[in-house]
Amino acid sequence: MIQKELTDCLIQRLKQQGFTVTVDHYLKMEALLEAAAGGQECPIAELKYLLCPIFALNPKQQNQFYQTFDQYCSQSVSKQVQQEAGRKDEHDETQKPQPLKARRWPYVAAGIVVVLIVFVSVDFTVNWKQDETG
Repeated sequence: MIQKELTDCLIQRLKQQGFTVTVDHYLKMEALLEAAAGGQECPIAELKYLLCPIFALNPKQQNQFYQTFDQYCSQSVSKQVQQEAGRKDEHDETQKPQPLKARRWPYVAAGIVVVLIVFVSVDFTVNWKQDETG
């Protein structure tokens, strides 16, 4: 979410600086960010180096892109770091160890086995005594 807002605002700033931004630039940027992040947001510090080749065509534009990125994103980097730290704290709190749920089937099976053993032994004992007496 932060990355999307950042890149949209950065593109607006680049347009103001005289960079040409077309649909092709947007598509390349989205494909690059998805490939680099692997489904997660890419750190803002890495965006500078990933996005520059898409927008800058020569060394002068590269320097201009880096300056624009640094000016505009320096505050965003610190905000993202703070938000990521907050997320880690929240994540740690939400991942409290869950109490282990006791599986019922071993206890039920053990109970059935005990009942069967008692039943068989009582039946065997009763039948054995009847055979001796009769």
